[in-house]
Amino acid sequence: YEVRAFDYLLKPVTYERLAQLLDELSSMRPAATDELVIKTSFGYHALRLSDIAQELEMHESTVSRAIRDKYVQCPVVFHLRDGRDIEALESFRSVEDRLEQNAVFFKCHRSYQVNLRNIDHFDRTDIVMRSGACIPLSRSCKQGFQDAYFAVRFEGGRH
Repeated sequence: YEVRAFDYLLKPVTYERLAQLLDELSSMRPAATDELVIKTSFGYHALRLSDIAQELEMHESTVSRAIRDKYVQCPVVFHLRDGRDIEALESFRSVEDRLEQNAVFFKCHRSYQVNLRNIDHFDRTDIVMRSGACIPLSRSCKQGFQDAYFAVRFEGGRH
């Protein structure tokens, strides 16, 4: 018979030895590029990027942007395609930086990022998602958004 063993454990197994072995195994696993791991009030969630319709930074409109960025961590809400909303305990900027590495997400407004593959239609001021959500499109992002949208739609990705 054939065995493809990575390592072996002798009884009695200690917690430290098991943890060491599991850490070694997990470090060998290739990183999933189609997932985003976020911290929530319930622990950590691994979200499939294709399931994210859009991301929204929630904030109080009475607090100025400069004060929010410096003193207040506003929650980030992920709107999923299945209708669920997941609130992350991370800053919008932190999540934005991680999603920016993926070609199908675009920051179309200072508080929104959209999944370009989940867009139903758009005009010069708004993006309508397949879920029906209407997302503002800032004037300064309009041309970049159109370029990114058509690159994803017709070229299979954005570079």
